[in-house]
Order: sequence, then C-alpha cells, then structure tokens
Amino acid sequence: MRKDLRSMRRKDREITDPKAIEEILQKAQILRIALSLADQPYLVPVCFGYQLGHLYFHSAIVGMKMDYLQQNPKVCFEAELETKIVAKGTPCEWEMHYASVIGFGTSHLIEDREEKKNALNLISRHYGAPSIEFTDQEAGSVSIVRIDIDQITGKQCPNK
Repeated sequence: MRKDLRSMRRKDREITDPKAIEEILQKAQILRIALSLADQPYLVPVCFGYQLGHLYFHSAIVGMKMDYLQQNPKVCFEAELETKIVAKGTPCEWEMHYASVIGFGTSHLIEDREEKKNALNLISRHYGAPSIEFTDQEAGSVSIVRIDIDQITGKQCPNK
C-alpha cells in the first residue's frame, strides 16, 4: 500500500505513520465505499476486514453494489474512529475530533471457495467473533470482494 500522491492541505493533521493508518483500519467498525458508474455515484457502508494492504467485505450476490463493481472496479473508501464534537463558544468555533483514512483501490470479486472462507473469517474476527469454520454452502451464498489498496492517507484532529 502506498501513500497518496496528492498533497494534504492540512499537513499538521496528516498521519504519516503506516502503522497508525493500519490501526485505524483494524479498529474502525464501518467502511464506506464510494462507487461510480457512468455519471452516477453510489456510496455504501459495509462491514469489513483488513489484512496486509487489502480490504474485504461481503455482499449479496446480486444488487446495485455488485452491478457497479462489475462494471467499474475502481473505488474510494473511508473509515474513521473517535469522532467527537467539542462544543465551545458559538457553533462556528466548535471542533470535530477524529482519526480517519481515505484511500483508493481496485476491487476484485473472489471466486475461490477457500479464499472466500478465509475472508469471511477475517471479517468475523474484525468484529470480535472467534475463528469459524464456514461451510462451502455459506461461502457460496455471498459475494466476497477484495479491495487492493492503491493509495491511502490518514488524518487526525487534534494532533496526537
């Protein structure tokens, strides 16, 4: 996974440590995936797992998300942690504290049953479940998508 080539405007809030970026992905509860087809954007929250520069999520076999991904595998994604509004003075003086990542990647539909089972296990463990032996039937009943992360940035406010 490489850092985003674009320059972040607020350098004072940029997370440059790859381990800190990975920690956000390991702890975040929801991943938002932005998709695009022709001139129509689509944003969807998903449950996910992260491992070694790859994000995994499950989906119904058919539906809007899969239609978009099959026609355009390029995605943008976002996850955040520790969101908190700090109200002081007037609303114009309020702050939002958070840590977040935004990245770009390429999605791939996983067909191999064993890789699907491993991804389902990774997603389950991300949410605190113990390792599970998924059956071929369970693995066959869902789509599994792997996102290969091409670029990623992290941002936090306030600085830690």
